[in-house]
Amino acid sequence: MFKRLRAMLILILLVAVSGCRRSSAPQPRADLILRNGVFITMDPKQPRVQAVAILGDRVLAAGSEEALEIYRKPGTKVIDLQGRFACPGFNDAHVQDLAGYQNTMDVDLSAVTTVREMQHRINRALKPHKPMDVWLIGRGWDQSIMTDLEGWPNKRHLQTRIWTDRPMVFYRICGHAALVNSVALRIAQINKNTPSPPGGEIEKDPRTGEPTGILKDAAMTLLDRYIPAPSVPRLAGGVRATLSLAARYGVTSMQGRGRKELFHIFKAFYDSDSLTCRINYWGDLTEGPRAIKPLRDKSNNAMLRVGALSESLDGSMGTYGAALLWPYVDRAEVRGLPKLSQQALNNAVLNADKAGMQVAVHAIGDAAGRLAVGSFELLEKLTTQRCCRPRIEHAQLLTDEDMARLGRLGVVASMQPAHLLDDMRWVQARLGQARCANAYAWQKIKEAGMPLAFGTYWPVASLNPMQGLYAAVTRRDTLGFPLRGWYPQQRLTIEEALKAYTLGSAYAEEMEDDKGALSPGKLADIVVLDRNLLEISPEDILGTRVFMTLLGGQIIYRSR
Repeated sequence: MFKRLRAMLILILLVAVSGCRRSSAPQPRADLILRNGVFITMDPKQPRVQAVAILGDRVLAAGSEEALEIYRKPGTKVIDLQGRFACPGFNDAHVQDLAGYQNTMDVDLSAVTTVREMQHRINRALKPHKPMDVWLIGRGWDQSIMTDLEGWPNKRHLQTRIWTDRPMVFYRICGHAALVNSVALRIAQINKNTPSPPGGEIEKDPRTGEPTGILKDAAMTLLDRYIPAPSVPRLAGGVRATLSLAARYGVTSMQGRGRKELFHIFKAFYDSDSLTCRINYWGDLTEGPRAIKPLRDKSNNAMLRVGALSESLDGSMGTYGAALLWPYVDRAEVRGLPKLSQQALNNAVLNADKAGMQVAVHAIGDAAGRLAVGSFELLEKLTTQRCCRPRIEHAQLLTDEDMARLGRLGVVASMQPAHLLDDMRWVQARLGQARCANAYAWQKIKEAGMPLAFGTYWPVASLNPMQGLYAAVTRRDTLGFPLRGWYPQQRLTIEEALKAYTLGSAYAEEMEDDKGALSPGKLADIVVLDRNLLEISPEDILGTRVFMTLLGGQIIYRSR
């Protein structure tokens, strides 16, 4: 209550300041002034300034050093940025899990390049004293980079050189597939006679019909009732590590899903003044607004809010789960794994809008994108005034027609450019050259009139925004290939990419009036970098580090 009252008083004061600048009334004293910087503000009235004055948790003024001297009084703290680059704090428009899977799992299999290395990491994680019924859980493998593997790993790889009878489940890097051992299959009663559920696949050996140990998308839910949820202390530890990482990368806002226990953990962090990132928590679209209402009633402020209902409409491109209008080029019998019918999606979207909830649908393939278009057009037709701003997450492949339809509706494209760093190695083999012209098509989407917001889908990709910025402006991998960029006509300028990562992400969560730009009255969330992104070569973006992160005018990270 005190925090809200103080914020209201500061806003009233800021309004008064804007009126008294034309008079001789004394100016308020800034709590903090950042001077001698190169600020890109995202404010079209003054896009670049030298200094920013802060009062409480809000921007008091931005402009030249001389103009801001009137706010410098005894007691004002001044920080000389020594010519460093600064911009609004990064807003990750879509993280896959707000606690970070790596922080709550036993085995990290990211960047594993051989089956032998995978087995070695699993063996290192085994604790002999643990009971045999305790699940071993991990994440991060990617069959496309495992050099000694043809196709997918299978349950046999979890029986060779791994000395345990414990149930195991290891999620693919994208989170849309899992590798499980025979013990886990037996516990979950998954066998040759178990049908694949709608929207999922139990991969089976074509000769024997037995499950191979690969479960895709909805098939993974067959394990859910058997796998114990992480303990609250472990989740809290994951949240703590996530907040530390976000501050180090200049991320001051995150949006995404997570276990319901996570919301209560974030609320506890907020109540103890230890929440160092603004959280927009999403509920489940198919569960409906009623399921999330108790959480929504508990918190709706600038630090912690329930902002959207979301649902995945298909799987990932890497697992052949993305739903396509035409078959995959390298698997002509496959069109992906759509998860909802048009009618089911229509009902869920209309219910959410009626309850005043924003909708964020995850659509990776073009068939899933068309489902989203159908629901959003119906929403526009049946409502005289749409309640909330609709979003489409990922949007990795859209037809020209659907881009235009989504643009007319003003649907936000919430995308993750860093995914291209890995996907460009294999996506053309799946889609073919013609369709790739519309894959990860940031410039075409922008030109179609869809507002663009950027995030990472962390922990699928690094939480570091520099990877996404680099991918957006170069469309090259981290080694610099291809030299001209992958479909280079879809590149963005660094200014466009920064806007998508700041003001664009704030717009996506309907918070652009409160953050995303360094304008008077907006939240003083600021990141200061060690290099000027407007002047360095694109290749140097990856090496750029955060010098300082401020959240609401308070320094939450400073490099040593």
